Amino acid sequence: MSEQEALHIALQALEQLTPRRLDPPTTLELTLCLGYDAFTLDEAFSTLFRCGTDEALSLFARERLCRHHAALLSDYPTRLTLEGSYTGEVTYCFYPYRLGELILAATPFGLCYSSFTLGDWQGAYAMLRQVYPQAIHDLDVQNEYLQQAIRFLQTPTSTALPPLHLIGTLFQRNVWMSMLLIPSGSHTSYQALGATFGMPQAAHAIGSAVGANPLAPFIPCHRVLPKEHTLGHYHWGVARKALLLIPELLPSQR
Repeated sequence: MSEQEALHIALQALEQLTPRRLDPPTTLELTLCLGYDAFTLDEAFSTLFRCGTDEALSLFARERLCRHHAALLSDYPTRLTLEGSYTGEVTYCFYPYRLGELILAATPFGLCYSSFTLGDWQGAYAMLRQVYPQAIHDLDVQNEYLQQAIRFLQTPTSTALPPLHLIGTLFQRNVWMSMLLIPSGSHTSYQALGATFGMPQAAHAIGSAVGANPLAPFIPCHRVLPKEHTLGHYHWGVARKALLLIPELLPSQR
């Protein structure tokens, strides 16, 4: 089975997760719902993550998620440039990330934009142009920050994050910077995230800023979960959120 086929099947299976469900579906439930046999489902998850379907889905049981709630890091893992607005040079490229194609963009100061295309190149490009109307296609990926971003996506456990250029309101930048402090293999809540800059009661506003994250998965908004230790919502859908969390939460891959 190719990685593309495995991704298609795994996403269908993970779409059966719901933001507030305490217990994930079993392989048997998925076979009845999706029409795939257990062998095909296991082959898809094994191709992507070297684990079976039940092992992957069990990571999202409430008691398992409780174990991975962790304290935040004490320092940022990369260089940051912070601005309220930006109208300068931007270059972009498409990258066939194994967990879903991305459109990436960078300024002369760092990576500034990353979004899943969901198979819609024109739509993803139109969204980028709304933010950066002068963005230029870096067809051969000459920009050093785009190159660093691709290396990180290829080997996230052994490659440093590229420098990031965060462009947004002061509140948004505070939320995005706080998300950079969540270690891989763990997660935090919206309330705990707000507590890092003195606003633990602003969960709704924090959720809006998390949803506006311009640099997923580099800024790991997928690691922010409801305080009830359920999976919660995600801008690109709960299946994509689970897909990003599985390799981080699997004991064999941490």
